[in-house]
Parts: sequence; C-alpha cells; structure tokens
Amino acid sequence: MPISDIYTGSGTVTASTTSATPLCSLITPATKRAFIVGIRIGIGATSYIAGNALFQLLVLGNAGSVTLGTSGTVTNDLTNTAIASLASFKYAGGTAYGVAPTTSTSVLWQQELPQTTGSSWEEFPPLGYEYVVPVSVGVGIFVTAAGTAASQTYNVEIIWSE
Repeated sequence: MPISDIYTGSGTVTASTTSATPLCSLITPATKRAFIVGIRIGIGATSYIAGNALFQLLVLGNAGSVTLGTSGTVTNDLTNTAIASLASFKYAGGTAYGVAPTTSTSVLWQQELPQTTGSSWEEFPPLGYEYVVPVSVGVGIFVTAAGTAASQTYNVEIIWSE
C-alpha cells in the first residue's frame, strides 16, 4: 500500500428500483490516482424483502461526465475529521446526480447480500492488492436489488489512499 493519507467517504442512499443503481462514485483528478483499500456496504431495511441485493464496484463508463450528486462525508482516518481529498467522492443520497455514473463491464469487486436489516459486508484487500483508480478515471458502487420495487436504504463507504 502506498504511504499516504487514508480517506473514508460515506453516504446513505434510498433506492427503489431493480436495475443497477449507482450508490456512490470516486473520481480521480488528472494529477493523482487513488488506491481503494476498503469497501463497506450495508442494508438498512425496516422489514425483510425477498431476494438478494448485488453490490458491485465497477469502473465508470462516463467518469468525465458525472455531475452533481451529494458530496459525501470524507474523513481522514488518522484524525477522524472532515478533510479535503484530491479524489472526488459523491453519493446518490440527498441531491440526485445531474449526470449519473454509468456501468461498464469492468467489475473490480462484488458481493451479494440478503435484503434484511443488518446485512453488511466489509472488504479489505491484502496489502499490495488494492483496487487502483488511475488518473482521470472513476469507480462506482452499484446495487442491483432482486425481485423488489420497494424502497430500500443502503449504507456505503469507500476507504482510499492517495
């Protein structure tokens, strides 16, 4: 892992579709790349909904076009205070994306969870196996919920270093 600052971007999103929905995105500037060192996802359902939710970390098909979205809370993990990062972390809660992230066929990571309260997962790749986000590229966490059109709450965090 590169020796640098570690950041956590977090947000909560409510979605009610069964198609791939962007939960958050991390887009790097033209001058710096990012290394994703951890992912946390969770389902905040109020009742059981049949089927599973598939979470995927994908390379964005339109990183240069993504606009708006809500700037998520970004903290420096050493000081646990809000701090600016070179990479741009956005999530789909609060302010909708003007131009939403689109999926690509490049799947970096995925996890399927049952749609029940408390379903959660953490992924921390071993040192040296971080998910690298090259300069001027973006990644996003998408969710595809099976068999439901009911509103569902998802919690998401991306931990990265620059």
